[in-house]
Amino acid sequence: MIEVSEWAMNTKSGGTSRRVKWLAYAACGAALLYAAYRLYYALGGTVGMFGTPVSMNQWLINGVGAAIIFILAVLPVATLPLWQRRQARLVLLALCWMIAVGCVMHALVDATAQHHPYLQTDKPESVTVGGVKGKQLDVVVENLPQDNPGLCGSDCVDIFELSTGSQV
Repeated sequence: MIEVSEWAMNTKSGGTSRRVKWLAYAACGAALLYAAYRLYYALGGTVGMFGTPVSMNQWLINGVGAAIIFILAVLPVATLPLWQRRQARLVLLALCWMIAVGCVMHALVDATAQHHPYLQTDKPESVTVGGVKGKQLDVVVENLPQDNPGLCGSDCVDIFELSTGSQV
């Protein structure tokens, strides 16, 4: 495995391979495009937007998100030299996996809460629990059919189905 990763990362002269550099620049470019999209909405753009924002907080969230993404967009290119070191590579891979899992889980929870046919959600509210600030989201079951086919029982809602066919 080390031979394969060394082959993919290095050139004969010991520098970073073109393939890795291309991937880093592509990741940077994609992140910059996404940040520009978020900035467009933060500045009041509405073309392609479904509906209109409920409050100014959504404009602010898009602006903060765009700023964070612009800053983080340079990371793939800035960390290119670190990928040459084995220990740094392990740390970077762990960091990439944590970010990827966090983004996927955020999208899964958001999509489930907003698009489930039987769940109605309120706006998130700021709360503090044990000195830690966070967001609280109230979820209410509505319009649940009497013959609910859920595996969890008649008075609860299955959130999604696993690839094995079992419901969660």
